[in-house]
Amino acid sequence: MSDLLQPNAKTVDTREREVWYFHNSPLNIQDTDRDTVTVEVFEVPEGATTIPAGAEPIARMGAEVRGDERNLDSRIRIEYGQTPSGLRGGERFECALMSLYFKPAPGAKTYVVRIQGVGGRGADYNWNQDFKYRGPNHSVLFDPSAVYVPPSVPAGLVYRRDGACDFITLSGDHVDGFGALAPYYDPVKDEFSLALFGFIAFGDDDPYRPLPPLEYVIDLWHEWLKDATFEVVVNR
Repeated sequence: MSDLLQPNAKTVDTREREVWYFHNSPLNIQDTDRDTVTVEVFEVPEGATTIPAGAEPIARMGAEVRGDERNLDSRIRIEYGQTPSGLRGGERFECALMSLYFKPAPGAKTYVVRIQGVGGRGADYNWNQDFKYRGPNHSVLFDPSAVYVPPSVPAGLVYRRDGACDFITLSGDHVDGFGALAPYYDPVKDEFSLALFGFIAFGDDDPYRPLPPLEYVIDLWHEWLKDATFEVVVNR
């Protein structure tokens, strides 16, 4: 595995929050593939475009990138972020969310996402109650035209989502919890999403303490989805 800076062991300076990492042969990923990544953070003056010679990093982090032979639907991805500000005494917490994403289709009135074969039934650290207790197969309706008129919540109502872990309630409030298998729409990215599995590290306030490492939980998500299929049915 490598980034796009051939050969190996290259260094890149960037101000971007994300840097894409690529496999040399994505159709032949093996469990035995391993590579290491080191990230150093430098504090520089406003407007600087280079790191001054001899500067010491203010933070250094390392990670190992591992191959995974399990094939998931290409529309599934994991987003990382922090919970919204202004909640829980102003403290923000690290989070990760695995979702199925799809773009709006021209002329579509509603969508139905059909899910089959998801694992994790009765498993520890499966916080999706539908998959944990109600079986591996589900159908979820997305109706972008549905309108909330209290006290009834119409079928297929699509909720708003602003980023990885910032969800908007029907009253317009920002919350740090998501509805499992609830329809969401992100107006900035112009895409629908269906939340499958999530992880929020609430620290000492977390009712599930002690929490396992995030990478352990994410590996469970991949295992639970390795035999799953997803179909998005567009109704016009």
